[in-house]
Amino acid sequence: MVVEILDLQSPKIKVSRAKTILGEVQHCIDDFLSSTPCDLLRGPHEETPGEHVILVKVGDDIPQSIPAMVGDVIHNARSALDHVACCLASQNGARNTNGVSFPFSRIGKDHLQEVAKNKIKKLSKDAQEAVLDLQPYRGGNHPLWILHELDLIDKHRALLMCGVVTSRFHGEFSSDYPIKMSLPPIYGSLKEGIHLFTIPEDAEFNQKLQVDINVGFNELVELQGQPVIAILNDSIKLVESIISSFEARFFS
Repeated sequence: MVVEILDLQSPKIKVSRAKTILGEVQHCIDDFLSSTPCDLLRGPHEETPGEHVILVKVGDDIPQSIPAMVGDVIHNARSALDHVACCLASQNGARNTNGVSFPFSRIGKDHLQEVAKNKIKKLSKDAQEAVLDLQPYRGGNHPLWILHELDLIDKHRALLMCGVVTSRFHGEFSSDYPIKMSLPPIYGSLKEGIHLFTIPEDAEFNQKLQVDINVGFNELVELQGQPVIAILNDSIKLVESIISSFEARFFS
């Protein structure tokens, strides 16, 4: 018997779950940042005698529960797209949704066409075109492709790698010698310390410099150092917008 799908309730439930876990991630990150000291330290330069370095350093690594929950948010958001594809197939009269999923390609548009032949063949022609118009391939819809890639990493390789990142520097600093500035990368090993400035070893260094820290991704060149919460929020909003557009077009 064909079960007629009249709405997109299933993918909406997946997105709702993603939002719930995101709230838990935010809570854990807030707890970690509020309890993790961030210090500016001065010490001898290991490679240049006669110089000192100023480092920014935090005391602890992030709890592994955070990247585990980040992966859960990503997976729920990504699997919501597969649920959309299955709902569209059922709405088109498919007796089952075996083999139906939301297509992606790491190669490009032409390869996506080949992938989509099997994954969305049970959808109506209009629905197939609507899916392909989203450009879910590398070099197409970049945020959509990032969501898919993060889900693959979390499912098939390991926990998503996250770490402490510097998000903002503010305040004042001064020295009786010129300061050689080495601005930190967006992401770095803050537990080991990130090199900020180099000064002569006999220089006086007075600072009222504060460093704000956050938790960011250490996956994919495109994401390295970007705040976890912002990326997760953007991913959920993207999936919600896709669900809304398909709902208005095919289920109204």
